[in-house]
Amino acid sequence: MKGKVNMKKRIAMLLAGTMLLGLLSACGDKGTTETKDPTGNENNNEPYKIALIAPLTGSAAEHGTSYKTAIEYKLAEVNANGGINGHLIECDFFDDKGDSKESVTVASLVAENDDYLACFGPFSSTCAIADAPTFEDAGIVHFAPSSSHADFTSLGNYMVRGCNTSEIQQRFYAKFLANFYGAENVVFLYLNDDAGNSSKEYFTKYFEERGGKVMAAESYEKEQKDFNAILTSLKNMNPEVLVVYGGYADVASIILQAKNLEIEAPIMTFGAAQQQGLLDVVGTEGDGTLIMTALDLDADTPQFKEFSEGYKAKYNVESINSHVLNMYDGVTCFIDALTKCGPDRAAIAEYMRNCTVEGLCGTYTVVNGDPDKPMGVVTIKDGQFVPYRTVNPDYTGVIED
Repeated sequence: MKGKVNMKKRIAMLLAGTMLLGLLSACGDKGTTETKDPTGNENNNEPYKIALIAPLTGSAAEHGTSYKTAIEYKLAEVNANGGINGHLIECDFFDDKGDSKESVTVASLVAENDDYLACFGPFSSTCAIADAPTFEDAGIVHFAPSSSHADFTSLGNYMVRGCNTSEIQQRFYAKFLANFYGAENVVFLYLNDDAGNSSKEYFTKYFEERGGKVMAAESYEKEQKDFNAILTSLKNMNPEVLVVYGGYADVASIILQAKNLEIEAPIMTFGAAQQQGLLDVVGTEGDGTLIMTALDLDADTPQFKEFSEGYKAKYNVESINSHVLNMYDGVTCFIDALTKCGPDRAAIAEYMRNCTVEGLCGTYTVVNGDPDKPMGVVTIKDGQFVPYRTVNPDYTGVIED
């Protein structure tokens, strides 16, 4: 009998304990402020962190500065509104000096730190491709704003680029020169790196498909300063256009040396050259230079107008280049991913590789890490970058096949 009584007491105590736990749980659901993020870590409102790898010193430093200021500007906007889910966002900056070996070294430093949710940069396709295995192995988003090399986004599930592929870019440039500008015979001068070689191949393919002819394609090496011998050889071919692929410092030297050699053919170059540093060197000597870019200086979206005014005022610059645009849009995409997915690296990568982005110049889609952005044409007039249509109203941005 005594055993039966004890058993009844034990059952009663268990039932009471269960009811108490239920009450405590219910109270906790209503009153607790402790939450957990999708990775299982307690939400203690510590800042979320990202990293930038870029040439902050050296000959390509102006590109790195464009990336750095774009990130700073975007994060200032986000943090001024309380961050994401109560977390501010911080960025650490790493200087790779534009060198692929240095870039791999700093990429390893970023990848070893579990705090980083994404890494932005580096500048060149060569550096981005070199860094890709490190970030893929670490499982961290690798957003390369200017890596146009076709192979980049196929190197893993964490690779995202911020610009159109080299093939898409060169197809547009070839179409512009052949169908709108009316050029038939051109020469191509390019930096001997991954992006330069692929640009040359794609441009030649699409320009000649449209009936044009690339009479010669000559490469030059990184840090080369003297282009007189190459330019003299190209001049003797009497091209209608001198197409140049390279950074702004290279393009500046080529413009001035071409002027000195009295080369009459206009120069057409690409978005990497659209930097204030180019204008500082060439001034009005660069007037008439054509620049193919993802940046539409005539964009009438409210976000572009607001950004343009604020960015120019904050950094005391007269123009905005495509590197700023690509990086700002990339961080916008990351913020969208972080808001929807939480601080989950794999989920952020999956989102960023296939999404729709409300970019500064309009909405665009990203498929398997490759964006499809509108292309534009800029020229230099009176020593300043201006939309091409301001000097040629016949250009509407739409080119007939």
